[in-house]
Amino acid sequence: MRFRAVCKLWMAGSSTQKPRELGEHVIDHRFHPRRWILLTEPPAPEDTPTPTRRKLLNVTTREIIKVHLPELAGHAVIPGPAAAPEGMLVVCEMTTLVVRLLNPLTRHVVDLPSLQTLQTADRHWGPIPFAFRVNHVVTAAGFADASTVVVYFGRINQMAMVKPGDALWTPVGGLNPEFPLRSTATFQCRFYCVDRTNLMVLDLDQRQLVVAADMVQQFRTVSLVDDSGRLMAVCSLEQVVRFGARSSLTETQIELFHVDLEKGTLLPILDLGERAIFTGPRGAVLLPRTNYYFSVDRGTVFFRFCKSHQPHFGAFHVHSRHTCYVASTWRRLGEHVASYATAGIK
Repeated sequence: MRFRAVCKLWMAGSSTQKPRELGEHVIDHRFHPRRWILLTEPPAPEDTPTPTRRKLLNVTTREIIKVHLPELAGHAVIPGPAAAPEGMLVVCEMTTLVVRLLNPLTRHVVDLPSLQTLQTADRHWGPIPFAFRVNHVVTAAGFADASTVVVYFGRINQMAMVKPGDALWTPVGGLNPEFPLRSTATFQCRFYCVDRTNLMVLDLDQRQLVVAADMVQQFRTVSLVDDSGRLMAVCSLEQVVRFGARSSLTETQIELFHVDLEKGTLLPILDLGERAIFTGPRGAVLLPRTNYYFSVDRGTVFFRFCKSHQPHFGAFHVHSRHTCYVASTWRRLGEHVASYATAGIK
């Protein structure tokens, strides 16, 4: 039973605002659907006449519900966990490039300015150039504090921030123009990201990224995820395994760390316990426990890789440090959690 179903009488008899009555300029983190993700699978045939009908998955209980979100009409949903801070959907109106936050459970919408305001002042209105549209496709988003929204444009390696009610987006500094960000995440209402060798955090006073921790070494991929109140870094690297004098193969190894944000250091994780992780180009999803996921092994990190230009995936068992590769479609494991972590990636 969901909270929304049992609290109607309580809400009616109290002074608490209903989520949809918060207004278009209010971000209230109390109502954010942190354990729900929007599935990226194609719509079922019966849902084709209703393109705004979507499925949500509760990653804790594996419950799947259908929701009708007419607010998605005319909007592009930014895919993947790195673009869904605290379960909120970041959507962009395709005509005007107006960005909005949508709570898929309460349908509360927060309006933000058009990305067009990142152009020079004389171009804030009128037709939006095609090149600007291509370069300013949002690939990640998050919160920098209780009311500041951050978006990242992966194609041009630029970032901008805004508060609801602001007229313009503000560019963010501190990015290395030669090295695009490899991962982003919202953790405890702060915006973190990983560049080539450092974990960075957005400093609102300076309006730029600053170093939060040294990543120790350069990993092939890094994803960030909230592990029950601790920031976890899911890192991969390629290791050459030799068989005799002439035979060898390249094997993916996973390294897990908790980030000590006070000391700016990484603490190795040697066992995931009952948890499991799905990681891919769009970020990572952590399952707090796997007892509801019968096809998912506990203590395992599932990751995407490409073989013969086809999407395959592997499984790394953290405790035994053993990697196995599974020749099956990525979208079938873990009730589509994997497709969410790699949404939009071909």
